[in-house]
Amino acid sequence: MQISRRLRKLILVFLGFLIMLFGKLVEEAGTFRSLSRANL
Repeated sequence: MQISRRLRKLILVFLGFLIMLFGKLVEEAGTFRSLSRANL
């Protein structure tokens, strides 16, 4: 199955964006957890 170069680049950019978004969510969740732990 031949994937066009443009489509492959688009998929790579989309994957990178998803990974970046997931990393941000994990980071915020970690800071939130540490904040709640500090409040206890």
